[in-house]
Amino acid sequence: VKERIIHPYKIFVRYGQLYCIAFCEMRKDVRTFRVDRFVEVSKTNEKFKIQKNFSVNEYFENTIHTFVESGNPITIKAWVSNKLKTYLQYSPITKSQRIYSENGNHFVEFEVLSVKDFMIWAFSWMDDIRVVEPPEVVEKMKEAYQKILSMYSPEFLRNEQGGMVGNVLEG
Repeated sequence: VKERIIHPYKIFVRYGQLYCIAFCEMRKDVRTFRVDRFVEVSKTNEKFKIQKNFSVNEYFENTIHTFVESGNPITIKAWVSNKLKTYLQYSPITKSQRIYSENGNHFVEFEVLSVKDFMIWAFSWMDDIRVVEPPEVVEKMKEAYQKILSMYSPEFLRNEQGGMVGNVLEG
């Protein structure tokens, strides 16, 4: 548990959870916080102004869920099934999304600010998507799937602890 001073910009509900977008004094950056994870809240007498150029829509522009990582967006290219292509045509996941076909195969490209955010979304479509670029995201996906497969190995299932070893999305 870390004590932080934050300057709230907006409180909103997303995916059934209450979130707060705020400037974090500790990180010197705008962050997203889940309100149910706050242990204690107290009001300070400090005054603050929301950054003039801050826009909630722009803040979430290249996100899929609520994860926003600092830095430049990364472009991901993936093969998608016809079913997922159709879904994405009617329900885009980012503004930057581009769907196209080559030699009878369907592809989608989009920019994301969080590879972890993308991976969570991609796992929900695991039968209908395969990342093809960039190579570092392809490798992260392979590693995550290998960790998932290992959790179903006879050795793992015989383990008396039976607990998960590590986080699937972290190396």
